[in-house]
Parts: sequence; structure tokens; C-alpha cells
Amino acid sequence: MHDDTFYSDFKDATLVMRGTVAPLDRRAGDVVVEFSTRSPYRSLCDLGSQLSTPHVGDTITVLAEGATAERRPSAVVLTGCTLP
Repeated sequence: MHDDTFYSDFKDATLVMRGTVAPLDRRAGDVVVEFSTRSPYRSLCDLGSQLSTPHVGDTITVLAEGATAERRPSAVVLTGCTLP
């Protein structure tokens, strides 16, 4: 996701991501999950205000549209993520 080709390759795709929940945060009523990675570049997924909230250490699968990817200096954030 750190590379520019990600956006051109996957902007029209539905992404299925599976990973271990690292820290999670609540921002304006939304749950934002950070996935544990081996990279200093972080992967964040905004789950919105879903009823089911994962916990740190859980392995989860999320769905997101590639077009929602927002690159930040130290992370990529996907909005509108759902737990299938």
C-alpha cells in the first residue's frame, strides 16, 4: 500500500484483508483498527460505528474498497471498512 502502484492497480477493487489487530482507537464515534505489520508504514482501517468491536490481538478479516485508500506520511487509511 506504500507504493503508488497500489492506487492505480486496486482503486476499483474490493479488498479483503486479514490481519492481527494492533492498537485500536476511537475517533468521533468510529473504531479505527491498526493492523500489526513488520513495516514502519502503518495500515489503518476505519470500521465506523459497527456494533462488533475487535480487540487487540484478535485476527480479523475486513472488506474495503480500494478507492477509499488515503495515504498519509506514515500510514494508509481505508475508510468504510466492514467486518464480513
